[in-house]
Amino acid sequence: MFDFIYNFFGKIFELLYTGLCGQNFGITIIVYTLLLKLLLMPLSIKGQKSTMRMTELTPKVDAIKRRYKNDQQKQNEEIQKLYKQENVGCASGCLPTLIQFPLLIAMYRVLAQPLTYIKGVSKDVINQIIERLGYAPTVLQTTINNDLLSDPAKFELVKDLISFDKLIDMNFLGMNLGLVPKVNPSILFGAETIGTYLPILFLPLISVGLVILSQYLNDRAMKKRMPAKKKAPNPNDAPDMSEQMGKTMKFLMPAMTLWIGFTLPVSMSLYWIFTHIVQIIQHFIMEKIRKNHDAKKEAEAVRSGAASQSEEIIEATYEVKEESKESKDKK
Repeated sequence: MFDFIYNFFGKIFELLYTGLCGQNFGITIIVYTLLLKLLLMPLSIKGQKSTMRMTELTPKVDAIKRRYKNDQQKQNEEIQKLYKQENVGCASGCLPTLIQFPLLIAMYRVLAQPLTYIKGVSKDVINQIIERLGYAPTVLQTTINNDLLSDPAKFELVKDLISFDKLIDMNFLGMNLGLVPKVNPSILFGAETIGTYLPILFLPLISVGLVILSQYLNDRAMKKRMPAKKKAPNPNDAPDMSEQMGKTMKFLMPAMTLWIGFTLPVSMSLYWIFTHIVQIIQHFIMEKIRKNHDAKKEAEAVRSGAASQSEEIIEATYEVKEESKESKDKK
C-alpha cells in the first residue's frame, strides 16, 4: 500500500549513493539525514515558536482553569479560544516530533530492504533467493546482501537471479551497517570485539543518549521561559494535553530508539544519531535567536518606559507652569 512512498525515498537514497556520496553507504545515510532535516527545518522552527508561545500563555491558561474549575467543558472552550486569539496551534508544537514517525517507518523500510527499495530488486526475486539459499522467510535483506558479498559460493547459486552490481557494500569506518546489534556476552572479550562488535553495540546506546540529551535541552529551555512558577496542580483542573503528551514522549522516544537499535540493522542507529545531532545544533541556534529577540524586546520596553516617563515629566512641568501663570494672573 505504501510501496510508492518507500520507493520514492529509496530512489532519493540511490541517487545520493551512486552520485554525490561515491557509493559510500554510511556517508549516504548522513547526507540523506542532513537534507531531510533541512527540508523539515521550517516546520521545526514553527513548532518551536508555537511551543514557546504556549509556554508564555501559561499564566492565562491557569487563570482560565481557576475561573472555570467546576466546568471542564467551559475550560477547554476558553483555552481553545485563547489559543485561537493568540494564533497558537495546540498540536503544532508536537507536529515535528509526530511527523518523524512516518519518516522513520519509511527509512526503516529502505534500510531493512535495500535490495528492493534502493537497488530495485523485485520481491519475487528476493523470495526466490531466500528459498534457494534456505533462509528463514523473515530474514533481513541486509543479511542476504552481506552473505552474497562475502561468500562467492552463495552468489554462484543465485547469480541468474541477481547481478553483482545490485549488491551494496555497507562497510563504514570498519563497521558493517547491515548487521543487527546483539548483546552477546560470549564474544565481549573475543578477538573481534574491539574491531567490530563494540562499535556496533555502542551505536544504539549513543542514539538513545542523544535522544535523552535533546529532550533535556528542550525541557530546560521551556522551563527558563516560564513567565511565572506554576502553582501545585488542582485535581479539579482539566489535564494539560500538551504537557501530558510531552511526558509520554519523554519515555516513549528513548524506549523506541533502544528497541530500534537492537532489532534493526545498525544503519538505523546511524540515521537516528545524526537526526538528533542536527536537532541539538538547531536547538542552540534557536536559543541564540530567541535570546537576541528577547534582548531587543527588553531594550524596546526600556526605551518605551523612558519615553513615557519623559512625557509624564513634560506634562507635569507644563501643568506646574500653567498653575503658576494662573496664580500670577489672579494676583
